Amino acid sequence: IDEDEVIETELTKAARRSVENADQILEADEFTEADFVPAPVAREDQRNKHDKIKKARKVERQRKSKAKKRRK
Repeated sequence: IDEDEVIETELTKAARRSVENADQILEADEFTEADFVPAPVAREDQRNKHDKIKKARKVERQRKSKAKKRRK
């Protein structure tokens, strides 16, 4: 094998493909943190749901406490 001859291996084929795709890779979409933050409306819905659950638990705790006092 001469030094001028190119030996084609899987590695050289993959390297050539990656160089050929470089322009496509550079044009890829870039995402920022804001892309993954839920919309304000969705956040408020989550907050309201969370608040309702908290209030329901509080009411249940108070109900159990009052029932316990009545039994005594």
